Amino acid sequence: MLTAERVAALNSLLGGDTFEEELDTAWKALLASQHHDYVTCGRRELAEILSGYSLEVSKNVTKNALSNLFSRVDARNGDKSVLIFNPLAMERREIVWLDLNFTKEEAYYFSLFDGDVEIPYQIIREERYGDNSIKTSKIVFYCDLPPLGYKVITVKYTEPTVKPVGMEVDVASKRISTKYYDIIFGDNGGISRIFDKILRLDLVRRDGLNAKFRAKVDGKEEVSSGEVNFEVVGPLVTIVKERGSIGSILYQNRIIIYNDLRRIDFETTFTFNGQRIGEVGVREGATWLDDHKLGVMFQSNTDNVTVYSDRPFLIHKAARYEGIYPWAQTPLEKVAFYGLTWADVSSPQCGLALFNRGTMGYRVHNGSLFMVLAQSGPMPFWGDIRLRGNYTYRYALYPHPGDWMEGDVPKEADRYNFKVLTYIGDPHSGDYPRQLSLLKLIADNTLVSAVYTRNGSLYVRMYEYKGRTSSVILTSPDFQFDLERVNLMHEEAKPLTLPIHIRKHEIITLKVLAKFKGKK
Repeated sequence: MLTAERVAALNSLLGGDTFEEELDTAWKALLASQHHDYVTCGRRELAEILSGYSLEVSKNVTKNALSNLFSRVDARNGDKSVLIFNPLAMERREIVWLDLNFTKEEAYYFSLFDGDVEIPYQIIREERYGDNSIKTSKIVFYCDLPPLGYKVITVKYTEPTVKPVGMEVDVASKRISTKYYDIIFGDNGGISRIFDKILRLDLVRRDGLNAKFRAKVDGKEEVSSGEVNFEVVGPLVTIVKERGSIGSILYQNRIIIYNDLRRIDFETTFTFNGQRIGEVGVREGATWLDDHKLGVMFQSNTDNVTVYSDRPFLIHKAARYEGIYPWAQTPLEKVAFYGLTWADVSSPQCGLALFNRGTMGYRVHNGSLFMVLAQSGPMPFWGDIRLRGNYTYRYALYPHPGDWMEGDVPKEADRYNFKVLTYIGDPHSGDYPRQLSLLKLIADNTLVSAVYTRNGSLYVRMYEYKGRTSSVILTSPDFQFDLERVNLMHEEAKPLTLPIHIRKHEIITLKVLAKFKGKK
């Protein structure tokens, strides 16, 4: 939803539709499917319908807005053009995944160009016709992107002259060496070592429970065991696939290692068959106790850690949970705290952040970070409700130097959750430049949380997250701004000039009159 709003906002400023009506219906459906409906209870099916509708609408808005944008920009030269959209209000060098499709005899090879500079890329998967021309090609490459804007790159049907360089992989010993890490995978699955080349430190406990799954399954404590294989080996990206089981639950875990990123991505699919997971229904309050639920864990290489997570517009130091029931007076080690998109354990030297996409429950014990993924069993009031079929979870590990502030965990979590978008089309002329930026936020302690239109007007919301007062500058090479500060209801407008004064933990909403500076 947040990405769809940003694409639609930029599209409207360049003469396209705002898609406000569609986005409003998507928001209403999403807010009606409150997140507690997704726990094991009787309203899950309705929640899945509502959130599924919201997701489908936001995907369609994103696709249509990108198509409208692409039709208006200068996309000349080459044989195909690719528009890459960055939804974040900061410059980023990002990994880009691209799926190219060709007709028979259309292309036998191709190269990528950012202006006159050739971009090295890695082929992840490719399919060819009988005459050896390319049918489909899935590739990855790195690209420097403008803040909250787009860049157009070119595909030419010429042989590549530059090759990607990067990580070294030894499949036999299950070792990977990237720009930042030496990584070793375990004989029984999981990760046995992550050594930071710059810090010269082991970031996780060697041969510990890292990228391993734990749960009480059908009354028995279980730890996952799997077999590691290398699905894709390359200089920019290597993909490791682990297959195994935790008790009677089968799983497949895809682990994506990047040469130029500190982040490690995971995509885990469990196949459930009605197992009782955790102690739900066994004793009173067990629904809220997380020791025995199914989750993934990582063990940091130090016990002297602080624990933080993000809440809406706030970074929170985790503490013991104190609910209103006797069983809810629970120390931090026993009950999950929540992080909207991340939780972090760190010492002054280094830390581990675990990013999530919807699995907000975490638990910490002696430096180990555990993220709750599932529970299943008899629920009071709702009956015996079990999980069945395949469930896929996406999350990421972000090892970093220093504490959460030095590692800039909030911005890295945004980079994970706000993926760059791509749109592929035929070359054409257009009224707008090949690269454009709507907005850049200059501040090391402030994040843009929303960019959207309401009744045709553009709004930007931001918040301070490090707990200190400072100044914020909004700038753009392509737009001129007139700013007004409004409340959350878009009322009580007051003119603003730069820099903007922001107090610690303050939320600011701006009404922005943005005028494009010129054509092409």
